[in-house]
Amino acid sequence: MESNSSMNQQFIDKLIKVVDDNLHNENFGVSELARELGMTRSTLHRKVKSIIKKSVSEFIREARLKRAHKLIQNKTGTIAEIGFNVGFSSAAYFSKCFHDYYGYTPGEVELHQNEKKPEPDLVNVKPGKKRFLKILLYSFVLAVLATILFIIIKPI
Repeated sequence: MESNSSMNQQFIDKLIKVVDDNLHNENFGVSELARELGMTRSTLHRKVKSIIKKSVSEFIREARLKRAHKLIQNKTGTIAEIGFNVGFSSAAYFSKCFHDYYGYTPGEVELHQNEKKPEPDLVNVKPGKKRFLKILLYSFVLAVLATILFIIIKPI
C-alpha cells in the first residue's frame, strides 16, 4: 500500500504535467483541469488546498508566471507576446500578476537574474513548522509595535 505522501506526490506530478501542457491556452482553468484529472471542481479544490495550501487558480497562475519568467530570461519574445503565450489575455494583467508574485515587473527580470524565488516543497509541508513561523512573525510584529508605542507614549 502506498503512503499518503507518495500518493500526494503522484497527484502533484500529474497536476503539474497537465497544467504545463495547457499553459498556452488562455481558456484553461479550474474546470478544464478538473476534467483532465477526472474529478469534480470541488474535489480538485479540496485536494489541492489540503496538499499545497493554495487554490487551484493560484497554482495555475503561478505556473504561468514561472514559465513566463523563464521565457523572459531566455528573451524568446516581447513581454506582451510571452504573456499571451503563457495564457494571459491581457498584457496589463500579466504585468500586474508578475509584479505581485515576483516583486518586480517583467521588464526588470534582467536586473534580477541572479535572484531565485524559493520553490515550496509541495508535499512535505510540515504544518507544525509553518504554524511556528507564523507565531514567530506575529510575535516579532507585536514586539515592534510595543516598542513604537513605548517610544511614542514615554511613561512618566
